[in-house]
Amino acid sequence: WADILEKAPGALVASPVKAESATASPLNVQLARLSLKDLEVDFIDQSPPKPVRLHVAKGFVTLKDLSLDLNKAVPLEAGFALRQGGRLDASGTVIPGLASGRLDLKLAGLSLQPFAPYVNQFARLNLHSGTASTRGKLTFEQTKSGMKLDFNGGFAVDDLAITEEETEEAFLGWKKLSSNSLAVRLSPNRLRMNELVALNPFGKVIIFEDKSINLQRVLRSQPADKPAATDAAKAKHKSADQPSAFPLSVERLRIVGGNAEFADLSLTPQFGTRMYDLGGVVTGLSTDPATMALVELDGKVDEFGSARIRGSIQPFRATDFTDLKLAF
Repeated sequence: WADILEKAPGALVASPVKAESATASPLNVQLARLSLKDLEVDFIDQSPPKPVRLHVAKGFVTLKDLSLDLNKAVPLEAGFALRQGGRLDASGTVIPGLASGRLDLKLAGLSLQPFAPYVNQFARLNLHSGTASTRGKLTFEQTKSGMKLDFNGGFAVDDLAITEEETEEAFLGWKKLSSNSLAVRLSPNRLRMNELVALNPFGKVIIFEDKSINLQRVLRSQPADKPAATDAAKAKHKSADQPSAFPLSVERLRIVGGNAEFADLSLTPQFGTRMYDLGGVVTGLSTDPATMALVELDGKVDEFGSARIRGSIQPFRATDFTDLKLAF
């Protein structure tokens, strides 16, 4: 599209038309309804090693009460379906001249599998399944400092399954991750949830002989060689006191029926176990480096054992500070 719309060399530029008279009446145009139906768009992103392909189908846009007054609110209804799975619908009003509006949004059944190349691009992981949905109210407005945006509603991600690239062993997943108190803001940036619920989550934490953890090793941006790791650590500590570019906070994470694999290969003898029916809360999740999240989880181990996890962490800087007591 950028090539197609590029201005041709030597193209003539139309001269502005001068008004014949200062008292001439302005042109008045009114259109009761403008509708576009059955829109189809192919989207291909070739930047990842494996291209991302999306096909938009059954798209429609309906605008009402149009005029040349661009500061007048225009009722809008729009929507489309993705052939890969999912549908988005929007309704509300927009003000073209002010680049602002209020919309009710509904996203249902969006398949996450087509976006797997994005995950694999920064981590040695394969995304096999998952669907996303959200519903809420969006307001936006163009200001001198940029686009100001507010979204308030809820979301859910169902049946997520992520495996390790080499072994195809389960790495992360859940039956459902949802919140009814999602608040996202741009200018200033902020993401906040009162409560986030994880139903039947699964995760794996392995501490290797050199005390590094598997969460570090799957990231492509974290080389295993020590010099690069040292440079990354220096850069991390240099920016540790700087605020996050996109502040995120979750007052309460509730875990229900979780499963987790834990192994510490740095111990002698080495230790590993699987916990199931894990439940409890993590309070105070935040990207703010000055805050700590408190962890209280209880579960079962193997056939007759029990697991108890208590402590505090910085979840977004886990390698900087983690203080957990695990009793099996």
